[in-house]
Amino acid sequence: MDDMKDKKIEEVLLKGTDEAVELKDMVWKNIENRLNLEERKVIPIKRRSFLKYGIVAAVLVIILLANTRYGSAAADKIRKLFVPNKTIEQNLEGTGEKTKVDLEISPMKYIIYLDKEMYKMDNIDGKDVITPKNVAQNLPEVSMTIEQVLD
Repeated sequence: MDDMKDKKIEEVLLKGTDEAVELKDMVWKNIENRLNLEERKVIPIKRRSFLKYGIVAAVLVIILLANTRYGSAAADKIRKLFVPNKTIEQNLEGTGEKTKVDLEISPMKYIIYLDKEMYKMDNIDGKDVITPKNVAQNLPEVSMTIEQVLD
């Protein structure tokens, strides 16, 4: 009779410990899931803040360099890297077409490649206006205006 009681007690204890092991595993899984969620939340915030500060620093460096003698000299060197004219390939209506473009330097201190056979660039009231040379009579006027706006 004592053997039966001992066996029942042993069975009850074994069943109880099985549940405890399962509960322990569940607790550890929950802890790991929470840690993974917190890591996911923390990483993007650090990246975003680093990206924000990096962009702000880059803009400040560009502004400071552009307003100095050395910055203007560096910008002139970069401009010299661009070839005066080149041939580019562009897709027009799904067909590849080679176009000869020429470098245009604006008084507003920017450069642009322009297809001089098709377009012309005029400076009107301090604004650069690019218009097509051949204008069809039944189509609306098309142009691109580039202007510098200062606060």
